[in-house]
Amino acid sequence: MSRSDRTHLHQIFPLEEYGDTLIITPTGDAAGFHLPHVHAEMAAATDYFDKSELKHLVFDLSRARYFGSQILGQLIVFSQKVKSQGGRVALANPSTEMLDVLRIMKVDSIWEVFPSRNKALSTIASRPFSAHLVQFGRRSFPVVLLGCLGAAWWYWPRRNLDHHYHDQLLGIYRESRQLLDANPRDQDWDQHLTRSRQQLEKITAELETIASSQREALRRMIYCSRDYLFPALQDKLKLDSYPHFMFFQEMKAGEKEMREPVKTLSETLRPEGLTNPRALPANPS
Repeated sequence: MSRSDRTHLHQIFPLEEYGDTLIITPTGDAAGFHLPHVHAEMAAATDYFDKSELKHLVFDLSRARYFGSQILGQLIVFSQKVKSQGGRVALANPSTEMLDVLRIMKVDSIWEVFPSRNKALSTIASRPFSAHLVQFGRRSFPVVLLGCLGAAWWYWPRRNLDHHYHDQLLGIYRESRQLLDANPRDQDWDQHLTRSRQQLEKITAELETIASSQREALRRMIYCSRDYLFPALQDKLKLDSYPHFMFFQEMKAGEKEMREPVKTLSETLRPEGLTNPRALPANPS
């Protein structure tokens, strides 16, 4: 089972993938959290589900015996969305008290209910390729097992949030650069700015929810999305724009903090002649 980096970042809704199925394990009730944080985390989870092209959804309720209305409301909305797209949704490890609450609320019919996560996954999920490798290895010589697992680890794509947000920011920058190179009309550029601002506000809200002091790369992405990229676009990516310069500085610093190198480094998009207008001139020796 591949564990998303969100497992280490989310406070309420850690995520995992198993084949075509997303597993969400709520860490407890939302007491102590502001409602916008709960909404932002679930919105990020929904976005992850869509972009990962997953099909089914399992909520593992093993970490708490009871979940309040805030959490349940988020689970219901997400489940209805998945079912409307033809997917299956399930609850695993629900407590007796929780099942009673769901029956009283008359929402228990939304989910298939299973006594364990493994039972839920074996029933509704398509087995991931890595699981087939493990089964094959058990029936073969140990060296074959090690070879298969090593190949799966090396070649099988693994998603992580560092790359996800890094690529989104570079995508906005690349699109903006291409539009400016085409000498757009003022109206077209203004529309692009509005759309970019909305995208960056969404990215910033997600990052501020999931980033932590232990994830330096994501904190760098916050600086880029919140403080530098949009002002750089307002400057039309001029070479003497301080936000433009700082965007690339922070992107490069974030790339150095990532556990796995990105495919496209920000330096490949950095224009020649980009300078820091606030830098002091060097003193002649």
